[in-house]
Amino acid sequence: MKKVIISALIIASVGIIKPCSAQDISALLDEETSETTDYTLATFLGNRVVNGQSSEQLQRNGLDFRIAHRFGSLKEGKNELYGFDESNSYFTIDYGLSNRIMIGLGRATDNKLVTANIKAKLLRQSSGKKTIPVTLSFWGGISATTQKFSNKERNDDFNSRLEYTGQLLIARKFNNLSILVSPTYLHRNLVDKQDDANDLAALGLSGRYKISSVFDVALEYFWVNQPKNSSTAYYNPLSLALSYQVSHHVFQVVVSNSHAIAENSVIGRTVNSWAKGDIRLGFNISTVF
Repeated sequence: MKKVIISALIIASVGIIKPCSAQDISALLDEETSETTDYTLATFLGNRVVNGQSSEQLQRNGLDFRIAHRFGSLKEGKNELYGFDESNSYFTIDYGLSNRIMIGLGRATDNKLVTANIKAKLLRQSSGKKTIPVTLSFWGGISATTQKFSNKERNDDFNSRLEYTGQLLIARKFNNLSILVSPTYLHRNLVDKQDDANDLAALGLSGRYKISSVFDVALEYFWVNQPKNSSTAYYNPLSLALSYQVSHHVFQVVVSNSHAIAENSVIGRTVNSWAKGDIRLGFNISTVF
């Protein structure tokens, strides 16, 4: 009789332990799953939206070679082949020092600029165990013009040729839509005209909408706090692009009111207006190795 009772107790215990163990294991697995962090990928297609910086950057040892080209104004008419007889180019190469820090060099034909920059990722949009609503990066650039000053009476030393740009890049991806806000500060040691400002504040607003796995559209706008008493009429730069990605290449067809391509010139020296039809076509080609 005792053996029968003991056997019954053992069977009952096993029956209780088994479901409890299954429940515990399931709970542990759920807990482990909830503790993973999912990082947001491909907020933008490349390191730049159109002319300005995006929140993206290269992985460690990654290399990005980019060619940007802008033609003349469509207003120039058939004598200038609607701007195609005129051109401005900007060549850049960027390198990933780490997964969070990127450096780059560039050369622009406009103002004969030589540029250098650094970008550091401070926060990365994520969900799960670590939830961060936005990606936050800092970008800093320096440029030097190598062309001869037209006014011989102005200070022609090397320091006068330098300009500095700093940006905070705040981005968030909403499924197919990505938004970037970029507060910007620009300092120019020597301005083009005496009534121009050495220091400019600007606010960039950019967006990307994914149409398909290979196509997207991008918009980039900068509001610039230009001095109202300047003798030169400056306008806020607005650029649109249709992007196509294949393998490690990104191709963009661009429409913009900015003749310049380098960030400091786009923000500080756009003298063309969309409202007056003073826009130009162009393209960007980026290859990542």
